[in-house]
Amino acid sequence: MSNYKEWATAISTPHTDYETLNRYSSCNIKAVELSVGWDKIDQINWEEFRANADKAGIEICSYHLPFCGSVNIASLNWESRYTTAFIHSSLIEKACNVGIKRFVVHPSAEPIADNDRAASMDAAKQTLHKLADVAEKFGAVICVENLPRTCLHKSSKNGQ
Repeated sequence: MSNYKEWATAISTPHTDYETLNRYSSCNIKAVELSVGWDKIDQINWEEFRANADKAGIEICSYHLPFCGSVNIASLNWESRYTTAFIHSSLIEKACNVGIKRFVVHPSAEPIADNDRAASMDAAKQTLHKLADVAEKFGAVICVENLPRTCLHKSSKNGQ
């Protein structure tokens, strides 16, 4: 177990510019998780982000893969799930190329009806295996975020 007194102060942010990262640093924030909306992922200049973070003295600790209702690793629609996995895999590769090694993903969108939970869980597991294989090629890991309400992974009870 690590000593919490040694933990770096971190923040989740959509910003990759030097001015914002430097302002974070001046507030004693030492690490960021990049979380950019689905509609902005093609605007990320990964090399520039890395350079800006390095110049500001900020660690990029993780990248939160994009999410919205149609971006769903647990979708029961195979085409939607495949597209999500394809785009996430591409983003993992791009981010790994600038040294990011942790990727946060939502286990599902919602709502999930009780009678769809088992099939959704199977779909999520299949997609997570694919994403984990991609991340492993780069020495990275997938981190599944706990979410409330009807989402998958809302509880550790019975694989919920």
